[in-house]
Amino acid sequence: MNDVTLGKDKVLRGVVQFSRNAKAQDIKRDVVDGIRKYISVGYSVDEYVLEKMEKDGPDTYRATKWTPMEASSVAVPADPSVGHNRKAGSADSPYMFAA
Repeated sequence: MNDVTLGKDKVLRGVVQFSRNAKAQDIKRDVVDGIRKYISVGYSVDEYVLEKMEKDGPDTYRATKWTPMEASSVAVPADPSVGHNRKAGSADSPYMFAA
């Protein structure tokens, strides 16, 4: 992914470029055709904040700073609310991902 930004709407966006090799072009067609609808984002957490202390259970922390490390097109996502947005132009244009 290139030009990755986190918008005010808290949606992670970036420009994706597919390789010209046959496998990458197969995946691109599956994205365009709506077969591959989801992405997975790998990240490292840089800072946590304690949100809630529990007397009889685990405390709750929120990651307040994190760094995306990779994004992958996947068949089964960990979070089904995350997926590919609409294309950014013609069928040959890069696509935007939301995370």
